[in-house]
Amino acid sequence: MEYMKKGGRIGKAKAMLGSILNINPIISISTETGKVLPLDKTRGKKRTTKKMLELALEKLDKTNKAWLGFAHGDRFNDMDNFKEKLISEVNDNLNYKTFTTRISPTLGCHVGPSVYAVIILNLDFIDNLI
Repeated sequence: MEYMKKGGRIGKAKAMLGSILNINPIISISTETGKVLPLDKTRGKKRTTKKMLELALEKLDKTNKAWLGFAHGDRFNDMDNFKEKLISEVNDNLNYKTFTTRISPTLGCHVGPSVYAVIILNLDFIDNLI
């Protein structure tokens, strides 16, 4: 919340209230426009992880092939736990490869270092190219 306030994405009151209530925003970055889009807000680490899993699995149910990227700032352990949970729940028919990386400095300046993310690249479009 602190970094979203510093970046001008939210006001001081929202940042303070969000910090007090332990609210974690779940955001998406549009592949078409590059804009940051809010997906949800959850309270607490467990609820945030659960909602992120739900959103990722929903997206993966629509594809047969995917690259799954996992990125983090300074929360490698949280990211790794999330990665294990997601991979254990993906559809057996999904053909996927994974990679792990650090968040980019651009993303880091918007959300701060205590972030982790899943990046889903649907590869079904490749079948249409061949």
